[in-house]
Order: sequence, then C-alpha cells, then structure tokens
Amino acid sequence: MKKYQLLLFFTVFCLAASSQIVNLKVGPTFSQMTWENSVASTDTYFNENYVGFYASLGLGYLQKKGFSLNSNIGYLTNGGKGTVNYSDEMGNIFGDTTQTTKLHFFTLNTIAKYNFITEKKISPFLGLGVGLNYLIAYEENVKLLEQFDEIDEMNIMLWGLIGTAGLNFNLNKVRLGMEFMYNYNLNKLIDYEGITGFSNQVSVNYFSVLFSVGYRLK
Repeated sequence: MKKYQLLLFFTVFCLAASSQIVNLKVGPTFSQMTWENSVASTDTYFNENYVGFYASLGLGYLQKKGFSLNSNIGYLTNGGKGTVNYSDEMGNIFGDTTQTTKLHFFTLNTIAKYNFITEKKISPFLGLGVGLNYLIAYEENVKLLEQFDEIDEMNIMLWGLIGTAGLNFNLNKVRLGMEFMYNYNLNKLIDYEGITGFSNQVSVNYFSVLFSVGYRLK
C-alpha cells in the first residue's frame, strides 16, 4: 500500500511541476444503468435517467501546437432509477415499487485535447482519454446491488473511455470553459454467472455538462 501511495505522490508531484494551467470543473451528470438477467425480466429496474454531480481539480500540461494533456482527480455521483415489480409463482404481477440507486465514485482521468484555435479568446476543442472510477459507496432503497456485494461480486473499479467537446474563453491568466463529456465504462459493475448458468450483468455510463474555471501558471 505504501508503494502505491508513494507512486501516486510522485506522479502528482511531477504533473504539478510541469503543469501550465490548473482548473476546477463542476456540473451535473446524467446516467442510466442497465441490468441484463438471463432468466427474469429486469427491463424496468433502471429505465429512468438519474441526475448526479461531478466535481474535479485538474492540471493541464505538455501544451504544444494546439495539443495538450489534462489530468483530473475528483468525485462524482451517478446511478439509476426505475420500477421493481412483484410477482407470484405464476408470474402474475401483484405490486411494484419505485427504486433509486445512487453510486458514489472517486474519479481519475487523463484526456488528450486538441484546441482548434489557440490565439483567440474563444477556443473550441475536442478530447479523448481514459478514466478510472472507483466506487466508494452506494445507496439503494431496494436491495438490488447488495446481494452481489455480499458475495464479493461487485466491481469497485470501472475503467472507461472518455470523449469531450467544448469551448474555452481565454481572459489573460484566467480561462473559463464549458464542455460536454461522455464516459463509457469498458467493464461492468456486476458481471456474475451463477452455478446453474444464469447470469446478471449491470452496467452504468454517464454524460455530464461541465463548467470550468482555470488559472494559467506559465
């Protein structure tokens, strides 16, 4: 554990030493979870969007000819909403309940960006990168995920691809920005296959609208 802490400290120190801009990003996240069950119907479990929150502190470095790298560390919430139906042994539905699942993540990502116009006050950009979302807690009013957590079948580390597009407004040392970011996780939150062969797969992805303020260090 100490080795990982030292590696993280050394990495952050090197990035901070070479960084050219520091920025803060905040904004809402819009997510929808999906549940695939090989036996039962779970289509309604997460059929509604969930609105969460994203906040991160980032460093921009290696800026050259419109290209730059940006590393961010932060916190986000996402999840899913829907309806759980109750049925008898014959499959007849006799009731339902509305359920909400909220996921809390520590997030770390690095994004390569290309700014189309670098000498103007308004600079549009596109970006592509990779991210790690580490699950630190979850809340649910119906015990859907807990049954897998109890048998240690929940992935707490989700790896994903990130795409982003937006505008920066350059005001001397200060930079204001707005961007749209989409995170697609390559692995699933739940990927479980029982002894009898039935399977459960739960995935979550999110889209966010972010507003940022940055300060040029160099």
